Amino acid sequence: MKPSNAKPKNKMATKNIAIDLTKHLIACGVKIIALPGGFVQLMGKYGSVFLTHDITTLGPRQLEQLCGDVAVS
Repeated sequence: MKPSNAKPKNKMATKNIAIDLTKHLIACGVKIIALPGGFVQLMGKYGSVFLTHDITTLGPRQLEQLCGDVAVS
């Protein structure tokens, strides 16, 4: 059996999750800085996180580091 890729089958659902996550980060006061080469730096209350391409790859610890919480409504 082949291992499944991390890509979800429903791209529209992923897009909605990314939009909701971005809105939550902005509401928390996170600064989003675009860097050359498709990189993004998120600067939050308790630290910063570098992303390469997809905001939906943020984990609970990274969200906690950025916003101080892990809940995304």
